[in-house]
Amino acid sequence: MNILSVDWDYYINATLDTRTRYFPDGGVYKVELEKLIWCSHYNSPELTRIGVKNKEIQLTKEIFKLNKKAKVMICNNHENIYYFVKALKKRSDITVYNIDFHHDNYKGRQSLDIRGLNSGNWVYYVKKDFNADTVWIKTKTSDVKNVIYDLKVCSLNDISTLRFDGIFVCKSGLWSPPHLDKKFLKFVEALLKENNVLYMDNDVLDDRYDFEFKNNVVYINCFMKK
Repeated sequence: MNILSVDWDYYINATLDTRTRYFPDGGVYKVELEKLIWCSHYNSPELTRIGVKNKEIQLTKEIFKLNKKAKVMICNNHENIYYFVKALKKRSDITVYNIDFHHDNYKGRQSLDIRGLNSGNWVYYVKKDFNADTVWIKTKTSDVKNVIYDLKVCSLNDISTLRFDGIFVCKSGLWSPPHLDKKFLKFVEALLKENNVLYMDNDVLDDRYDFEFKNNVVYINCFMKK
């Protein structure tokens, strides 16, 4: 059984250095707090110039079209893929192909038992609990350090003709700038038309870069200058 895991942050056209400089440190927060955190980062005009990788987006959409019958889950956070794999698990042979800027195979400073399942270590739990193979489709500037398992890596072209039983998509809000939310909605539109969505977070399709967000950016910038 093949499962496609898609993290929107893969398609953000920014290097590791740019992400380190302009993006938040990461974490899992409620969307409203997440928006406030991002507001404080929009004091830099360089951030709004960041776009997306259109070629990679189009190729992924072709993969979606090829797999119209696949079950779908769309979430804010990547850790939820664990429950998606659990729901779909029918056989012992499972391979998860993860299109992602991050490998989500991080050791961390604490033991995994203490930390528990999260967006940075779900690969460990999917391998441990479901005996799944995982293959990473990374970007040229992805960080390959601090891994738990050795990484199997391939390209987006390598999986362009594969058949998938399930497609999991996550927005990864703290790693994806809000001004690109409209492009995320366009990205998942085809998946929403096929009536195969098992679960979707209520707010995952919301455009965070709204009037209130832009006002808060102005307010925070003025406050910081004072």
